[in-house]
Amino acid sequence: MGFEPDYQVIVEWEAVGEIVDAMGGVWFDVPRNMNYDDPLQNLYIHQENGLSPAHGGRRHAGPPLPP
Repeated sequence: MGFEPDYQVIVEWEAVGEIVDAMGGVWFDVPRNMNYDDPLQNLYIHQENGLSPAHGGRRHAGPPLPP
């Protein structure tokens, strides 16, 4: 998108979701299909490649973001 920050800031992790929500969500690019299951850690990752919306630190927590 051409956004290059001039400075860095340190924020608490909980604030990141609030920042994303305040921005109306963000898009991120998944470079390849990802399918991973690790029941010992209760970790299940299933992502298709391409653009994907994120809301408040939780993927697909709301309706799709407008392009």
